[in-house]
Amino acid sequence: MHYRINEVASMLGISPQTLRFYEQYGIMLHERVGDGNYRQYGDDSIDALMTLRKYRNCGFTVAQTAKIVMEQNMTKTAEALESQADKLLWQAEMNKLIAAKMQENVKQLRWLRKKTMEFELCKNQQMYIIPVKTRADENISANMMKQIGDIVAWLPLLKWATCFIEGQESVSNGFVVQEEDAVFLGIDQWASSIKLPETVYLKCVTQWSTETLPDKIAEVQRTIGDTEENLSGRIMAMTTGNYHDGEKTFSYGEIWIEKKPTSVF
Repeated sequence: MHYRINEVASMLGISPQTLRFYEQYGIMLHERVGDGNYRQYGDDSIDALMTLRKYRNCGFTVAQTAKIVMEQNMTKTAEALESQADKLLWQAEMNKLIAAKMQENVKQLRWLRKKTMEFELCKNQQMYIIPVKTRADENISANMMKQIGDIVAWLPLLKWATCFIEGQESVSNGFVVQEEDAVFLGIDQWASSIKLPETVYLKCVTQWSTETLPDKIAEVQRTIGDTEENLSGRIMAMTTGNYHDGEKTFSYGEIWIEKKPTSVF
């Protein structure tokens, strides 16, 4: 039995262009049959395509799939499958972490609807920060630009933080990530990453714009000043997300004020 290219593509959920790509690699062969001399595929070709499709469903690219089939080397195929299985397990774990972060975002967005300045006293989970730009920097270095490119795919697990010291003077900006996520991603081994000390802090979920962030920090400090908490040291505004309200863009996230002084990075 023979099938036209569009029929095969529809059966296997692939595009005609992909079939032609396999032909270019010499993996697939077609026949010219019928009065119209149409390109068609026999049962043997369909069986081969099933194997190709299996590898594609395992996450291999078209080019990788073609290479596996063309090499016909059991050792190399086993190595490729093992490597891909490890990659899929790692990606599955990362997806779980991302889903957990999304649930945290939902809680923050619902909290913002209350429009209140309520504080929670917490013990910090150990974190790492990857400084991107400090007060003295005029430009971001080429090496840092590369690192930012490396972590783009991990952004759901990281937050952008603006750090302040007394007097609301911005010290640095960078990515903040919890220790367990930093270890999972390998960020804890980066020379540029800094492990933040454990500390007790007050945090509040709130929103701000770039222009109003210093005013928001001052508002948070005034509110805390009415309490008996002895707070000083690092102040961080950690952005969870952004949204548009009319012509303005706002950030939302957490503002942390430490209860004990720490070294400035």
